[in-house]
Amino acid sequence: MDNYEGASMKAEVLDNIFLFDKGNVKILLLKKETEPYRGYWFLPRCMLLEEEMVEEAAKQAAYEFAGINTIDFLIDTIFSDPSRIPDERILGISTIGLTDSVTISLKQEGTNYEYSWFSIGSLPKMIYDHSKIAHKAIEDLKQILNSFTNMKQIFPSDFTLPELQKAYEEIWQETFDRRNFRKKIMSLDILEETGDSNFGESGRPAKLYRFKEDLNDKKMF
Repeated sequence: MDNYEGASMKAEVLDNIFLFDKGNVKILLLKKETEPYRGYWFLPRCMLLEEEMVEEAAKQAAYEFAGINTIDFLIDTIFSDPSRIPDERILGISTIGLTDSVTISLKQEGTNYEYSWFSIGSLPKMIYDHSKIAHKAIEDLKQILNSFTNMKQIFPSDFTLPELQKAYEEIWQETFDRRNFRKKIMSLDILEETGDSNFGESGRPAKLYRFKEDLNDKKMF
């Protein structure tokens, strides 16, 4: 029998919670009020208890720090650098959760912590290795949201094609030709018109769409 005596290690779960609002992609960060790193920002986090699943701990951190209890989390990456937190050996388990502005506005509860939503292209100074963890999660969004089944989670309500394109451009950090993007999306037969319109940035009405029920695990790229 293997002997694991003395091999126990502390682990913390860190939440990368991404909010999608009219094509804008943001991540939830909290402000640190004490030293060290006072005034810096950090990801919602909590220690992993012996009897907990990682996904359970991720949900607990989201609720404790931001009053959010409507998100399911995926395990992303393990960060095992022994020096990631000075003077303490703690394994970091990164998770990813997705939400949209409508769900947050309707279901988020109050919290005593100061938090803010930051654009994924403009992150503030963060404690320890949290910037590295956040950037890795942002990069991994490309694979997660390449599936339209996952994209549907963050566009559950009606949206315009420019809003959808903006989200892809923020995640992939590149600009897509408007006509080519529209042609590609429409050729996949994954959207249906709602019959309504919305006024976009140009001031002209734009058709509203929603994802179809059966997406057959189609992918963007």
